[in-house]
Amino acid sequence: MNRFFAAIVATALILSTAARADDTLTIQLQGTVASVCTWSSSAGARNQPMDLSSAKSDLTVAYLGHSCNAPKGWVIQATSANSGKLKSADGKDIAYQVKLSNGGSYVSLDAKKELLNTSFIAFGEIGRSLLANVDAGQYAGTYTDTITVELLAK
Repeated sequence: MNRFFAAIVATALILSTAARADDTLTIQLQGTVASVCTWSSSAGARNQPMDLSSAKSDLTVAYLGHSCNAPKGWVIQATSANSGKLKSADGKDIAYQVKLSNGGSYVSLDAKKELLNTSFIAFGEIGRSLLANVDAGQYAGTYTDTITVELLAK
């Protein structure tokens, strides 16, 4: 009986040692969240004809609702097809400057310009407007330009 009891105790010790060695399970979880910087569905030009016979100040030309989950923030840049001038078919031009409604200074789009540089995350939509100061035109005609606005994750 002592041998039987000793065999049971030895088996129990082996099993308990094995159980202790194998009772730890390590599970590593890993995943990613893609950086998403996007314009809202309501973002876009206001498409209002402008009376250019007199100068305009703080004219809302577009709504730039956006969100961005980039952990280091984002940048809004703008460029103009006509280097910051409204141009007519016969070569006349009218200068203008733009800025975002949240502050900052008016800038000419004679080259790509940074309108905003943030260092925070925007999980919900942030609404801003693109404002323009437009000089008065002297010559009759239709004047146009195309502004391209980029929302870039840092």
